[in-house]
Formats: sequence, structure tokens, C-alpha cells
Amino acid sequence: MQQSIRDRLHISHSQITTYRNCPLKYFFRYVQGIQPPFRSPALVFGSAMHQALATLYSSLKATGDAMDSASLQELFHESFSDQLRQNLPIRWTAKETAESLEKLGCQLMEVYLEFAEKQGLLGDAYRIVAVELPLRWTIDMPTGEIDFVGIVDLLLQDKKEPAKFHIIDHKTAARRFDEMKITTDDQLTAYQLLLRHAADLPQEALFTLHWDVLLKQKVPAVTRYTTVRDEDDERHLQKVIRQILWAIDHEVYYPNPGWMCAGCEFADHCRAW
Repeated sequence: MQQSIRDRLHISHSQITTYRNCPLKYFFRYVQGIQPPFRSPALVFGSAMHQALATLYSSLKATGDAMDSASLQELFHESFSDQLRQNLPIRWTAKETAESLEKLGCQLMEVYLEFAEKQGLLGDAYRIVAVELPLRWTIDMPTGEIDFVGIVDLLLQDKKEPAKFHIIDHKTAARRFDEMKITTDDQLTAYQLLLRHAADLPQEALFTLHWDVLLKQKVPAVTRYTTVRDEDDERHLQKVIRQILWAIDHEVYYPNPGWMCAGCEFADHCRAW
């Protein structure tokens, strides 16, 4: 199902973010189709976390029963092992090794389960509408149609107030979010936009947006950041998407040197550009 939303010409919020950060990186990755020569430990860890949490909520949706801590830790172990077995090499650092990240991941699973219980995510307050929900909305451009796609980690409906829906995105991060990110980051705006246009939800649906962030710290923690976006935010994002699509169509690509260059997978291509 997730692959089916990408079977036509499309762009995602992740691709939009890549272009915003560095148009030349977008060119290498999505226009030339160059495969990265390595994966970062953060990507491996985050992918394993997403896989484990998706299985947790899919199981809860299917059975009504939440996993215990030991089962969830074993689930992360399996997900992390799956990531390690992939062919693309991982560029490990002195601070992040496979052993240290697996230990941290298991600790975070235990902390996450406590967090989820406190938030009522594992009880009867919410109906799990969807886990890893793929969405596609077609945008008309002067050069033709293109799909805007995305996958919502978790969508919940309030049982007491059925018009209220909660969009939850799971993140792994080394540090806490600052206020600027919470108020201006448009990833959750993108999901809200997609749900409004491409999901079978009531017309009167109200959305609350959450990042549930698993913090990779010495003392692992999980923090929730909650925000809302209105129709003006959605219109602004649509304009950004259309402007970036125009720039891509007109082959506007250039490097944007900055802090991300140090770990960029396309550094060699950039130097040779």
C-alpha cells in the first residue's frame, strides 16, 4: 500500500525539505537517482524505532491488547537487526556503535511504553484509525499533474468527541525541539493537508498535531510537542510546494553550504559538480 502512493510522478514533504536544505542534494538524490554510498546511524536507529512502534500500534489495533515492555524491547531488537542486515553500509562514529544504539533503543522502548500509558494511547480513550497511513493528493501544475504524498505514523480519533482527530508523528532526536521548530515546522501541516484532501474523514474533522519525540540522551526520555495549524498554514504550504515544483521544473539546482555538509552522503558528488 505504501508503495502504491509512489507509483506515479510525485513529491513528498521529505523531498520538499531536501530541496529547501540543499537544492543540489535534491538533484543528486531525486533527479539523477544516485544512491547514497552509506547510511547514518541516526537513520538506522530511527527506521528501527518507526518499525517497532508501527508494529506496536498495529497489534493494538488488531487485538485490543498492548505489548508489555519485554515484548516491545524484543520487537525493537528484531527491527534494529533487520536494519543492520541491509546491504548499504553504515558509517558508524566513535559515539554511536551498533551495540550502544541497540542498548539505548531497548531503554527507550521501556520509557516509551510508560509515556504511552500516561498519555492514554494504550487505553480506551482513542480509536486507532490508522497506522502508517499512506496518502496521496494530486496537484495541478502548468506542466501537468503531480502527486503530493505522505505517510502518517499514527491517526487517532477521540472517542468522547468523535470530530477530534490526533495526528502523531514519531521522531528520534538527540536534543529537544525549540519553540521555533514547534511553531513553524510544516511536516505535520503537510499531514493535515493530506488528511483534509485525501482521507475519508468527516468534513467537520478537527486536528491536533503531535510530535512524540524519543530522545537519545544519557537518560533516555520521551517528550510530546503539541501544536495546531489552520487553513492559512495549509495555504502557505501549498504555495511553497508549488514554488519548489516550479523551481525543479526549471532546473534550479545549487549547493547550500552549511552544517549539514559534514555528514552529507553526496559530498564527493558536490565537490565534483
